[in-house]
Amino acid sequence: MLDTERKFLEENRDRLLKEYGGKFLVIKGEDISGVYETIDEALQGAAAQFGLESVLIRRASDVQQMELSAPALTLGILNAGLSCADDGLR
Repeated sequence: MLDTERKFLEENRDRLLKEYGGKFLVIKGEDISGVYETIDEALQGAAAQFGLESVLIRRASDVQQMELSAPALTLGILNAGLSCADDGLR
């Protein structure tokens, strides 16, 4: 999954770094479909544009590759029904 996007990022990393610096890129196929200042903006933009389809969100400047699989985040149910009072963290 996302092999095309990873390959595109690796093959174009230097160009993307020069063009976009440390911004977050939303990559779908071999296209940059969005450029954002924060990861939150990138996640929101990707969700609005592609819904539940898989996309790659990375900074061209990131040296290490990190995979994130967060279905709860994707579905908008992260922290659903939880509060600090529920788990005694206050």
